Amino acid sequence: MEYYLTQNSQADIVVGMEVFTMKLEYVGGVNCADRTCPSVYRTDRGTFVVQGPRLSNEDSASLVFGTGEVAVELPEEVLREVLRKLR
Repeated sequence: MEYYLTQNSQADIVVGMEVFTMKLEYVGGVNCADRTCPSVYRTDRGTFVVQGPRLSNEDSASLVFGTGEVAVELPEEVLREVLRKLR
């Protein structure tokens, strides 16, 4: 499943027949008009959602993934901005 997230939005996640709604709060990212840029969101579950381009099979070959996991790449400036805001 793919979601296009916006600042202060929510995502409906379907698991089997149940729908779970996750509230998302924009923490930081690279500014862009269409909100498809690498970003980090804080959830109402005490977790974070990371949005970024998925790594290619070649770039992620040395990683071991659990079911449903993927690796994304974030620019260093995104992580610096998020860390600054969370202090």
